[in-house]
Amino acid sequence: MKIKVCGLKYYENVLEVFNLNPDYLGFIFYKKSPRYVDFKELERINTIAEIKDKKVAVFVNEDFNEVVKICNANDFIKIQLHGEETPEYCAKLKEEGFAVIKAISVGAKLGTDIASYKGVVDFFLFDTKCDEYGGSGKSFNWEALSSYDLDIPYFLSGGLSPDNTKNALELNSKSLFALDVNSGYEKSAAIKDIDKLKELFRLVRDE
Repeated sequence: MKIKVCGLKYYENVLEVFNLNPDYLGFIFYKKSPRYVDFKELERINTIAEIKDKKVAVFVNEDFNEVVKICNANDFIKIQLHGEETPEYCAKLKEEGFAVIKAISVGAKLGTDIASYKGVVDFFLFDTKCDEYGGSGKSFNWEALSSYDLDIPYFLSGGLSPDNTKNALELNSKSLFALDVNSGYEKSAAIKDIDKLKELFRLVRDE
């Protein structure tokens, strides 16, 4: 099971998280998010040795050329799309050489239109459906994933916290690839709680 820590923003905190050896580190480029990463801070973050392969750039309905520009300038090779980006949009990013994670909002049921992304994304990320972009900090009914039958592995997101992570690890899903944690493992917006994360890493990696 892989671990992605998302919503990182500050160099010192990023370094603390990086030293725990997560598989992925998410940086949000959605200006309305309190976890929007400042480019000057990102310059410092980019100096951390060996961070490139772990970084994921998160966008919401961003202009395609702007996505490519930001990623190329900051050595991102993995992109997470958290808006209404189409399969065609994803395919263009794949043509540019990026790995693509497409976030899917899940309500009572898993939508049937996700099959249109087959072949143009590397992963899905299933998150809780809500009115705002960027997540609600709440979990959805994971039973909705019982109908998932595509061969695209997925990240589980939405309200993961010390209270329910163990339950997530017990999900009987061969396609569950990674846990994506954010606000449930924070002291405050964008400040990750290192003690909580240490317990998460112990729990996941001792399984």
